Amino acid sequence: MFSKLLEQIKVTELADQILEKYKRVETDESYTTQSGSVNKPIATLADEYGGRAQVGVDDNCFVLYLLQEDGAYKRTAYIFPEAHEVLKDLPDPRKAQLEKGLELQKEDESIKEEIGKKPRKFECQECGRIFTEDEFVISSGPEVIISCPNDCIIGTVYVPDICDVKEIKEGRNNGSL
Repeated sequence: MFSKLLEQIKVTELADQILEKYKRVETDESYTTQSGSVNKPIATLADEYGGRAQVGVDDNCFVLYLLQEDGAYKRTAYIFPEAHEVLKDLPDPRKAQLEKGLELQKEDESIKEEIGKKPRKFECQECGRIFTEDEFVISSGPEVIISCPNDCIIGTVYVPDICDVKEIKEGRNNGSL
């Protein structure tokens, strides 16, 4: 009885070895499809005979690619059991994309905040002096003359009676400055 049980275990182990051709390996840096596009996989599987499969993401869905004889990868509609096991362990691609988007948004807000802290700098085209927005010299009248601290004229803007110089300096005059 014990020998039959031992024999059954050996048969089961042998069946597992035969059926589990592909194993998850270290994820490749990239793979090239038959159309020539280069993609970054999220998982790679390989078998002992040189076969390789890449798991990619397209439109927030997992896509399985198999290595072809020409060295390119071709999309397959067949999900073999080893790939199924790998897919079950992968994070939801929609969540990863959302997290990446939120990180980029946070980074973008941080950059905008940092830019807002620094005064904008300008270079006078006439004298070459670098100065900040706060150093503009503005003289008002029917026209506003904007000049650099060295009195070089940078521009002239007609100011309607309802607009004041402060609005122009702050760039609220229909984006003229």
